[in-house]
This record gives sequence, structure tokens and C-alpha cells, in this order.
Amino acid sequence: MDYNTVTSDSSPHILLLAQPRTGSFLLQRMLGIEDQPNVHFDNHAPTHCEAAMLMEELGIASKGLEEWNESQKAQVMEHFASLTQSLLQRRAAAEADNKTLFYKDHPQFIWRLDARIQREDGGFDAILPQSDEAAHQAAATNPTILPVECLTSSRVVISVRHPALSSASAFRGHLEL
Repeated sequence: MDYNTVTSDSSPHILLLAQPRTGSFLLQRMLGIEDQPNVHFDNHAPTHCEAAMLMEELGIASKGLEEWNESQKAQVMEHFASLTQSLLQRRAAAEADNKTLFYKDHPQFIWRLDARIQREDGGFDAILPQSDEAAHQAAATNPTILPVECLTSSRVVISVRHPALSSASAFRGHLEL
């Protein structure tokens, strides 16, 4: 198989899902993603973390969707739409150049708003609803905000790091803020 050419029987794109501060930037540097001739990668491309920051700014990140007003919902959904449009544009550009799109995001930020449930500690977890929950049937097939065509045409790579090893990095990251 020629690894320099995207073929129809392979997933032409790579989605790296990594928790913040798990070394995903180091991994992409070690792989030399930016310098690979057949890889389309934009290190400054927007991620869905920006939508989470918007929700923090609006004071709604720790609230259930039913507690948001219409203006807040519209702002967040508009932001999600622009992020998705950016991803689709990068995907189209990669395909036009017959390149592999490499994109990364953080898993906790890609869940659909109606596919989350609030925990007792105030945080949110993604949920896959039971089959009898007709109101959330769409979440059963794709609980993320990523378009189905992006998920099905990508190899998903999950970067996991033990929390004890990432805590020092997380602390440094919080100091930078």
C-alpha cells in the first residue's frame, strides 16, 4: 500500500482526541505533522474548546440546557456552527489536495448539548440515552457535535495519560492563564 496516497478503502483523515495537558502537542511535534507533505494541518485552527470558553463567559457552562435563555442558546449554537464550518472547509481543502486532514480536539468539548447530563458535583457527562427516550434518539447515533461524515471518514486516535502524570502539566497550564 502506498502511504502517500489517500485511497477510498482507508479513512483519509485523522482525528486526535486528547484530554488537555496530555502531551498531544508533543505527540504532534514528535510526528512532525506540520512538515508532512501529504497532511493538511492547521495548528491555529479553532477547536470546540472555544465554545466551552464562550459558555464560561456567558455563565452557563455549569447550567443545564433548560436553564439557558434563547440568546445564550443562539450564541453558543452559532459558535458551534462556525467551528463545524471551519472543520468542513479544512476537510474539503485536504480532499481537494488529496491530503490527509489531521485535526485534534478535546473529548469533553465535543458532546452535543442535549447529550449531556449534569452530575451531582455540577460537572457534565455525555450520555447515550436508553432506546425508550424518544426525545434524545439522535444522540444515540451521534452524541457529538461533529458531523457524521467527519467521524466516519476519520481514524480516531485517543491520547490517554495517567492523571498523576498530567497534573503537573495542568498546574503549569493554569498558571499560564
